[in-house]
Amino acid sequence: MMLDADEQVWLKEFTKALKEQYAEVVEDLVVFDANDSPLQLPEDTINVMVRVKDNDKRRQLEKDIGRLGHRLAVLSDAMPFIVVYTHSEWKMREISGSLPFRNGGQSQWSIHQ
Repeated sequence: MMLDADEQVWLKEFTKALKEQYAEVVEDLVVFDANDSPLQLPEDTINVMVRVKDNDKRRQLEKDIGRLGHRLAVLSDAMPFIVVYTHSEWKMREISGSLPFRNGGQSQWSIHQ
């Protein structure tokens, strides 16, 4: 999967912001290709899945993390599609084959330290 310059900058900034604001709950950040997804996604989006620890604030985290990512994209040409799952949701979707990507995607959590 090839990211353009704006997407690379957005991804680096998004990862940095997640680590600063949500390090205690985020377990992984996976980037996946629209062509590798069973979802019908536009090809010009940067598609990310954020896995968070199991907790009772999942819905609020989904909103907050989504807003964070979209705010960072406002001044760039990056168009993020952000999905947030808890660890349990991830495992359940992995077993059932219903993750938003087929071939694993690329984990970015340890890359952008």
